[in-house]
Amino acid sequence: VIDARQAGDTRLAVKSAANISRALVDSGRDQEALDSLNRTAEQAQSLPASHEKAYVMISIGRLYSRLAGSVKTTQAELEKLSANNLKAAASIAESIDDNRAVSYAYGYLGELQEQAGNTDEAMDSTRKALYYLRATPAAEISYRWQWQEGRLLEAQGDTELASGASNRAVGDLQTVRPV
Repeated sequence: VIDARQAGDTRLAVKSAANISRALVDSGRDQEALDSLNRTAEQAQSLPASHEKAYVMISIGRLYSRLAGSVKTTQAELEKLSANNLKAAASIAESIDDNRAVSYAYGYLGELQEQAGNTDEAMDSTRKALYYLRATPAAEISYRWQWQEGRLLEAQGDTELASGASNRAVGDLQTVRPV
């Protein structure tokens, strides 16, 4: 990270800092990870809109979500930080026409909302994630959001539509991972 900053490569420094934060989360050093993640999120703001920035913001959002409930910061605060970073990533990705990144951002936002029990918001985000893949077919991504849509429809009591979404997810998954 220091070498990248000294070389003047802010983009690489931020990506490296995000990877360090991920390693800290993975190793269970949660409070240290949160401190690192907060610094990384602040540094990421200085990056220009780009594919890299969108994915760093997605990563930051997902890491905040993983820390919820394991550090002194309240779960609600971490969920808000997660959602804010995912929404920022979606906005950045939309501004540069990166449909895959937009889909990931909305899909993970839907996952966060589903975990929080906000089924209607989760459904809206999940459907946005699927919408952005219409112009950029990507079975390796869409199966995740179709499966999520199926779970949400099931939670709403619509078993017929849930079954259809789940079947589409299985179909996409089979194109990615043939039996």
